[in-house]
Amino acid sequence: MQEAVLLKSPFRYESKPLWWGRARLTRNHLILQGLGWTGRHRRRIPLQAIARVEWVAGLEDRRSANLFLILHEGETVAIRVRNAGLWKFTLDAYRPHRAGDTEKQATRPAA
Repeated sequence: MQEAVLLKSPFRYESKPLWWGRARLTRNHLILQGLGWTGRHRRRIPLQAIARVEWVAGLEDRRSANLFLILHEGETVAIRVRNAGLWKFTLDAYRPHRAGDTEKQATRPAA
């Protein structure tokens, strides 16, 4: 059975080219897929792996990331989606919070 999609948007990574990128958020996963230089790209990130979500509003440079997913393992996934603020607050509402997690309320300043 397929999970219901809560949000979807075109997306791109800040650091590598991807064509026809699509981000989908379900109750348990963030699914990033598209076409890269080496073929089909698909990444499924469990929401429980996300330690913190940060976003940037009002960027004029359309190549810059506006949503930053900081994973518990230390990796940061920097992407650009439509309506990044909605994504941030929806991700925060659905991802499980671990005891001892420190929530950073401030967003990254626009460059």
